[in-house]
Amino acid sequence: MPGSGVGLCINASKSDKPKQMKKLIIPGAVVFLLIVLFIARFPLARYYFNSAIEHKSEKRYHEASKSFSRVLFLRPGMDNARLEKAHVLALLEDYTGAIELISEVTGRNEDNAEAWYYSGIYRSAGGDNGGAIEDFSKAISLGIETAGAYAGRGIAYYETGSIDPAYKD
Repeated sequence: MPGSGVGLCINASKSDKPKQMKKLIIPGAVVFLLIVLFIARFPLARYYFNSAIEHKSEKRYHEASKSFSRVLFLRPGMDNARLEKAHVLALLEDYTGAIELISEVTGRNEDNAEAWYYSGIYRSAGGDNGGAIEDFSKAISLGIETAGAYAGRGIAYYETGSIDPAYKD
């Protein structure tokens, strides 16, 4: 029977006058579908994430990048997907894109030492040695005590002509 069932009613008019009020009725089935789609995005994001990791391991980087984009569309706050996509972009030599993604991660969490470390790597690879030094230093100050962080910073110092700090690292 038309007009029966559960639905959602939204005031579609700017006026508060009863004669001029128009109501947009969304049928209950549509509301249900929207709820299901909202809930389904979590397992769907996991599916695309696993697919992207598989593509990356198979060196199908463009497909991996597309799958990570789908993950980030479904789950915009999924920083591990953002970092993984940054790695893929760096493998495609898109260092600017990789740094932008990592900057989103560090913007949300300035204490993410891993993100600062990779930002240093990608800045150095992209030729921004000054930025690489800052990012490696931030990663080291946050607890990344790997030889890679010190070596990366030392190489970046050397590339800028700062020989003494380069030898210390």
